[in-house]
Amino acid sequence: MNADLIISEAFQNSIPGEGLFIVEGHPQRNEFRILPADEAFKMNLNAFAWNINTGYQYMGIFTEEKLAHEYIDKVRQLIRDEQGNRLIN
Repeated sequence: MNADLIISEAFQNSIPGEGLFIVEGHPQRNEFRILPADEAFKMNLNAFAWNINTGYQYMGIFTEEKLAHEYIDKVRQLIRDEQGNRLIN
């Protein structure tokens, strides 16, 4: 199956992911975003279709938004803080 067909079918049908949340991180901006999975899938398919690099990277998928926030808190405590300082060697 080619990429154009996958994208076309995804926009014509519902995209799975209701009730799930995606965490994406932007390493250069040192920021995170939490998106409903169906919205994230649509945005990423659109970026792929138009060859757009948003700079965001997939970090994880969660069944509750609260869990996604907890994940970000742990990353900020253990890996990189809000000022961009690396916390691991």
